[in-house]
Amino acid sequence: MKFDDLLTAPAHEEGAEMEIMHPVSGQPTGAFLLIRGVDSKTFRDASLEFNRKRLDKANDDKDIALDLTVAITAGWRGIDGVEFSADAVRKLYTDSPAIRAQVDAFFTVRRNFMKG
Repeated sequence: MKFDDLLTAPAHEEGAEMEIMHPVSGQPTGAFLLIRGVDSKTFRDASLEFNRKRLDKANDDKDIALDLTVAITAGWRGIDGVEFSADAVRKLYTDSPAIRAQVDAFFTVRRNFMKG
C-alpha cells in the first residue's frame, strides 16, 4: 500500500459528483452536484462554524445545518437557467428538501470520494 493511497483529505476536498435523483420518481435527472466530503478542509471549517453557532445561545438561525450543506457544494452541471452560486444552492436545498437529503446522505460516505 502506498502512503498517498491512505490520504483521504485531498480527494474529499476535490469533491465528487453526485447525480440528482428526481424527488418524486427517484429516476436519474442528468443533473449533477459537485460535493466535498467529510474529510475535506472545507467541511471541517464549516463544521466548526456550525458547532460555534449551535452553541451560541444568542444565535437565532433556524437552519444552521443548511449553511454546512451549502458550504460543501462546490459546483453543478446539467442544471439550466440558473448560474451556480451559494444563493442558488441555498434556494435549491430550501425549496427541494429531497435533494438536500440526497446530498446529506452522499457527503458522509467516504468511499464516494476515493478512487480504486
